[in-house]
Parts: sequence; structure tokens; C-alpha cells
Amino acid sequence: MVSADTALNGAGFLDAPCVTYYLTLRAGVPGSAFLIGDGANCTPVSRPIARALKRIYAETVDHRSLDYKDDRAHQVRTFVAELLCDYLDVSAVDSNGVLVFHGTTEAISVVAAFAALRSLSPVLPLPNYYAFDQSLSRHNAPASTHYSADGRLSQALPHQPRLLVDVLPNGIFGSVFALPERRPGYDLMMLDLPFGLPQLGEGYFLRRELSTRLRDDDRWIVCITPSKDLSIPGLRAGVILSNDQEFISFATADRFERGYSVHSAVDLIIALYISMLHICTAEPERQEQLYQAAAARFASLSVPFLDHAEFGQFCDDVAALRCLYLDNLLAVEKSGLFTPAAPELVPVAGYSIFRWFAKDFRSAGAYTEWLAAAGAAGLGLNPNYLFGGSAEIWSRLYRGRHGIRLNLSVPRNELHDGLQRLASVLEG
Repeated sequence: MVSADTALNGAGFLDAPCVTYYLTLRAGVPGSAFLIGDGANCTPVSRPIARALKRIYAETVDHRSLDYKDDRAHQVRTFVAELLCDYLDVSAVDSNGVLVFHGTTEAISVVAAFAALRSLSPVLPLPNYYAFDQSLSRHNAPASTHYSADGRLSQALPHQPRLLVDVLPNGIFGSVFALPERRPGYDLMMLDLPFGLPQLGEGYFLRRELSTRLRDDDRWIVCITPSKDLSIPGLRAGVILSNDQEFISFATADRFERGYSVHSAVDLIIALYISMLHICTAEPERQEQLYQAAAARFASLSVPFLDHAEFGQFCDDVAALRCLYLDNLLAVEKSGLFTPAAPELVPVAGYSIFRWFAKDFRSAGAYTEWLAAAGAAGLGLNPNYLFGGSAEIWSRLYRGRHGIRLNLSVPRNELHDGLQRLASVLEG
């Protein structure tokens, strides 16, 4: 295992162990390396979405770029709140509970700062996006407890206020995690929704699961981004919906100090994405009604929504992606390189999956040595130790297992090429 560097980074805080591991591991990988398991959606942007985004940006540049204040902001955020509350099946939250960010990494940092200020002890899923560990480290939050896909905790929960982080579906596994025991309770819950399209499971499983995650008597924060589902990482658009007034006050003051406001197109981009997600994941008998409601709201904002032909093409694009992802998933399962997928590894949405190697590695250190050799040979991999925690915590929750993330959004020939290269390195 790569040892943690005790030196402060350039921003004056200790990198999280997963970040230190990433920086050390990637140092030996040439820029020309073949990467497996990249974190971006690699499919082309859907043409209807591209046209809708162009309309939003054109309208913003023509009419909304001369002043920081956008008179539509309240209307857009009221619309977003209504959509998300219906999607999540929670009681109404007004527009004050909608907070817009330049991406969810920024939003995670604000939540981490709030947790540190209130001395909330984080309870995090493992694996998880690096930004949680890194931001909590930056803000000197209390030490984290981690939990596995089946809800087991890495240690006993501390006797202090707690922040439970739930990522649905898990951003690395693509699956639904069981939550750890919720008694004696959590003071705040954060639900991160990294992607929702295409849905890979049967029926409306993910939507039904979401409806069980939040309770009206909980204090909660929901974080969502369009960039992964729309395959545009550079959108830098993220939104938080929260029913917790203390957090809302904190985040509002934090936004005012750092940047006053986000650019005015971000609200509309978020409204566009959540409208599409909301319609596409609704029961068929509700979809036309929801489509008409979205079209009317966008018309009132002077920005056309997708017309019927564009919406139909988008749905066709999502269906085609589902076929591609499931075909690629089958190729991974048939490769013989990984152990059979356990229930906690079955993806329900999105493009990111994770698999444990069938090959046995003696220890975390032996695995790291093999990864370094693979990198030097021109194969860049994304192993479990990049995704939160530390080797010790991974050993407690997933003892003796070592694996990598794979990306289902790459073309079929690229995935097959990657699997062949991986087989060659494993045999070497």
C-alpha cells in the first residue's frame, strides 16, 4: 500500500489517503497509457440535449449577462424544488431550499465545511467519490466511519452528532447500498444522486428505492448533477435541495462570500436535466402530462423545452445507451477475469461498475506493486484504494478482495480491447 505522506499539500492541509494513493500510483503511468475505468461518461452528447443547451446559452448571452441578478431565478428554483420533491417523494420544499453550485464537487465541499463547523461525525459509504474524504480533511471534520455495500460499519459509531452520507446509486459500484443501522439516529443525512439514466434494473426499482431513503422527520440534504447523465463533465452544474434551515443559512452565506452567485445558465441547465430525468423515470401514463407541464414552465421562462420530436429522440438515445451498457456488462461478466457479481455489485443505473479480480493478491502491498507494474507497462487502472478510506478500512470491510472500476459507456471494441490487455497483464 502506498504510504500516506505527512506533508501538507499546496493548499495547507493533508491529502486524504485515497488522494495520496492516486497521486503516487499515477506518477508511474505514462500519458499515453490505455485507461480502464475512467470516471467520465464517454458516450456522445444526445443531439436534442445539445440543441436545448445551445438555446439556454444563447438566451442567457443575449438577455441575462448584463447583471448578476436574474429575475427568473426564483421561478426556476421553485420549479426545480417541485420536480425534485415529486421525484424523491418528499414533502414540499420551497425555492429557498434550492442551492445552486458550479458542480457537485463544490457542493460536497460546502457540506463538509458545515459538518466540520457543527462537529458532525461523517458516516461514508465505501467506495465513494474522493471529494468527500478530501473535503472533510480540508475542513478538519471529525474522523469518518465507513460502511460497506451490505451496510456493515468499519467501527462502532462515535457518541457524537453524525452525518450519514448515502450515494444512490453508488457512484463506483453503480448499485444500491444497504444503509447502516439508523438507530440511535443521525443528526443530518446527505443523499448524493450521481446518475439516474439509463436505468439498468427492472421497472422503476431505483425510483421506488429513492422514495424510501428520506423521511420527513429527518434533516436532509440532496445533491444532484446533470454532467454524468448528459455526458458533459464541463457543465459544472450542481444543485442541492435541503429541508434543513441551519444548513441553508450556512450555504447561502458561504455562496455570498465566495462568489455571490453562479452564472445564470446553471439554473436552467439543472431545470432541463431534472425535467428530463423526472419524465423518463415516471410511469408511462404520467409522462405526457409531465412533458406538457415542463414545456409550459420553460415557455414562461422564454426558453423552449424539447419539442416532441426532440424528446422522442432523447428517449431513443437513452434506450440505445441501456443496450450498450448491458452488452458491455455482459462482456465483463463473461471475461473470466473477475469473481461472479454478488448482489451488492449489480448496477441499477449509470455507467460505472466495479468488479473484484478472480486473481488472488497476497496483500494490499502486493496489489499495489502489480498496479504499478501494469501502469509502467501502459495500462492505467482505477483500483479500490482510490475510492475513499484507507487500506486498513478496506481490509475491514472487504477483506482479501481487490478490484477495479470499469466503464460501461465506452464503445464495445474499446471495452474488448481493454479486457484483452488486462488479461495479458494478469497472466504476465
